[in-house]
Amino acid sequence: MKKGEKWKRIDGTIGYANIGEITAEDLPKMMNDLADTKAIIFDLRNYPEFLFDEIATCINQEPQEAIKFLKPDLTYPGRFVWMEPTRYGKKNPSTYKGRVVILINEETQSRAESFVMVLQSAKNAITIGRQTSGADGNVIDYNFFDQNTTWITGLGIFYPDGRETQRVGIVPDIKVELTREDIRQGRDAILEKAIEVAKKN
Repeated sequence: MKKGEKWKRIDGTIGYANIGEITAEDLPKMMNDLADTKAIIFDLRNYPEFLFDEIATCINQEPQEAIKFLKPDLTYPGRFVWMEPTRYGKKNPSTYKGRVVILINEETQSRAESFVMVLQSAKNAITIGRQTSGADGNVIDYNFFDQNTTWITGLGIFYPDGRETQRVGIVPDIKVELTREDIRQGRDAILEKAIEVAKKN
């Protein structure tokens, strides 16, 4: 990517979006610019803005379940209860028709992991890369008596079917390991695999 470039075309028919740089104002223009591509590669090896509803509306015609939360029952210490799976997006008959290709690695964490789960709600989504950090969920400050502070997650994060993500991470459909040769050559093997998959679409 050129400096300041947030999205681009690769070989004319594939879109690439650096989601960590995309704002709510950028999203409509980006999707319009890449609307006729056969696939968009959504790079989540970064930390995105909170655009769950906005991106879901772009890739699904109807709101879709993406995340299920487990919350503590504050009236009964030690008990946790399920919340209804959260639906993201709005009705959109003009949704993106191409393949949704998602890039992840160990730097994909917290909000980025939840963002991936929303993108995975697209019927034609595929996730490529390495397992994520498994550290999604909200953040709660906990202050000790000695004035030190730590942070914990107050909610359990699951897929709508009950699969766990915390401590497990998002597992890619296609795994791409980091090799010493990739590092020596400065290659982005995950992106290369994503382009290969997108071209076969």
